[in-house]
Amino acid sequence: MLSAKAYTSCGPAEAESGRSPRPLSRRRSLTCRRSCARLAYCRFPSKPLEKFVPLYRVSHSPHPLGFVLSMGHWGDGFSRYTIARCSTDFWAPWRVASESIIERVRALEFPDRPSRFRCCFACPDEATARGLLANSPGCCVEVCEPMDPRAKQFTADFALLSSDSRFGLHDPFLATNERIARQYWTGAKARVPELLIESDLRVIGILP
Repeated sequence: MLSAKAYTSCGPAEAESGRSPRPLSRRRSLTCRRSCARLAYCRFPSKPLEKFVPLYRVSHSPHPLGFVLSMGHWGDGFSRYTIARCSTDFWAPWRVASESIIERVRALEFPDRPSRFRCCFACPDEATARGLLANSPGCCVEVCEPMDPRAKQFTADFALLSSDSRFGLHDPFLATNERIARQYWTGAKARVPELLIESDLRVIGILP
């Protein structure tokens, strides 16, 4: 512990003359120490920082380490849909219609949830990602970290959005997709958890 004399003050006169700074009085020294203690408390709170929790995603091809996936990169794909594409892909217009219904239900009934059009998607654990990878030959699993760990996020059931659920040939399309959307945004126990997060994701690893 430094003595009271170690805490010094140098006024304008001492600075200009080059004289050694004068020792602080005991009273001023204690005041200085208390101020420093308050500053340290404000700058270094006692509460520990949040632990980093990795996220996982299935990708068609691996991105280089450090690559940043921006929010909405998946949703932007729908904005580029054209009539020409829909003429060669039978399910394309139905996918657009289904996602539009899901987004409308979110905006009207669950506005606190992240939009599928403006978020990043990930799996909350490696096991879920491995399960999806089993049905996606040629793909890989990337390990990611959110750029904003405190960003809004929501976990839904990806199994509800399967083609068999949304696109039954003899099911009433509008009613079926509205029902699925409400189940999805309710966030009940998920068979295949899908994490929606309002943050960019940085690729930090590729799993073998």
